[in-house]
Amino acid sequence: ISQLLMNYARPVIYAGSPDNRMPVVRQGAGLVDLWGAGTGRLRVAAGDIASINLGMVSLTEAWSTTRSMTIYNLDDQEARVTVSAGFRAADDVDKGLSLTLPDGPLTVPAGGSLEVPVDFAFAPEVLREWTQWPELAGQDPGQMDALELDGWILVTPADEAGQPQADAPVVSVPYYALPRRASAIAAEPLAEALEAPDAPLRLTNASDYPGRVELFALPQPAIRADGPGGEPDFEGGLDPDEPEVLEELDIRAVGVRVEPATAAMTRTLLSFAIARHARAAIPRVTRYDVWVDADSDGTIDHRIWETVIGGRVMTHYGAWDAEAGAMVEGTESDEAAGHTTDLHSYVSTLSVPIEALGTETPKPFLFYVTNFGTNEDWLFMPGTRYERVPDQDVAPDGAMAADGPRYFFDADMLARLPEAWSLELAGGESLEVPLSRGPGETDASWLLIYAGNAHDGADRQAQVLVPGVQLEPPTPDGLFLPLLLRAFDLAGEG
Repeated sequence: ISQLLMNYARPVIYAGSPDNRMPVVRQGAGLVDLWGAGTGRLRVAAGDIASINLGMVSLTEAWSTTRSMTIYNLDDQEARVTVSAGFRAADDVDKGLSLTLPDGPLTVPAGGSLEVPVDFAFAPEVLREWTQWPELAGQDPGQMDALELDGWILVTPADEAGQPQADAPVVSVPYYALPRRASAIAAEPLAEALEAPDAPLRLTNASDYPGRVELFALPQPAIRADGPGGEPDFEGGLDPDEPEVLEELDIRAVGVRVEPATAAMTRTLLSFAIARHARAAIPRVTRYDVWVDADSDGTIDHRIWETVIGGRVMTHYGAWDAEAGAMVEGTESDEAAGHTTDLHSYVSTLSVPIEALGTETPKPFLFYVTNFGTNEDWLFMPGTRYERVPDQDVAPDGAMAADGPRYFFDADMLARLPEAWSLELAGGESLEVPLSRGPGETDASWLLIYAGNAHDGADRQAQVLVPGVQLEPPTPDGLFLPLLLRAFDLAGEG
């Protein structure tokens, strides 16, 4: 029944005028036509029900894929049909996606079925420019509409001459893709500072398309209030994959950097990069908080966090009253703050002026990070194994306790400093980033953020580089969405 309702729905929901149909992700198959669904003699199955959803597609080169749909003939006589496809928006033609379907009339046997291949071919060089990074579109649906490539595949009953049958309803199957060009940047192993103090950081972009690199240092582990000491049983800046934490909440790594003021950047910036173990399809449904102990006395005194205003994800900061458990009145600000993220992304960055920690010059500090779920509708699913899943993750684990572990960062401890913390890398190119002698003796590990890389694995977009350690190749993983998890539970496969 659900297939029939989708097959015979009419995609005529408009955005302002009949020349501007609403995107597939907003109108679905279209307006329900009960008469057509009840009297139609054809049924088409595709995907989960009756649609082909390619979802987010990251492309480092031209790529094609074949999906199929099955036409069922509900009549006791054979049916002849033609299949065709069209874009929702006329100006989507020649914008990077082409569909190929079988030519000529097709015959579906009486009471039988016919499987029809649908070929999708992407040409990334002609895709529209991606506009969701560094800042999501917010409440401007027009930006998303321009990036989506969608439409409907039509199955039209035909006569013996292959012409459309008069008064026979046409079956439609919606399709959808959200494609973007992607870089493929990765760093080579880095020697320890003592072995090769002048060794540069070497980067290569294996994609045809440019990308951006953001460098951060991993903080040190600390188990007491006055800085690193004792024998921490966790790694600085890294947090393990925790099966009991829902994927999008699970923090993987945290990096920090301090960028001194320059002529172009008039304020010293403190930035945090946070990587997840699984990508967030929509980053707005979780929230990062960085809890800072700026004077290392064991008490949290400053907070840096994500907030959503008008659909935009922004960074705010202010002083924290630990005793009251609330912000100090009048200190909340977003002045000179920055934030970057993307759709279907593993990584986000939060930047604030150094004054956000109540100081005009960088000083050592302790901190921890939380990732909180803001949409309980999908974070808590009654009747499934995720019913009691924690609604937040903490890095390092146990940090919310008064005497819990912390990360420690002191910009003056770094033994090496990159010539640039942010840089662009052209497609097919390699680059050496000089590392100069830093003020300290700590040969820190690095967190490299490649926000423009493909989204098929956590280590594609966030690479941890430990001096003196060889690297393992990135491994792709799948898309973890609560709806899929629930579907598996309901099917008894959980």
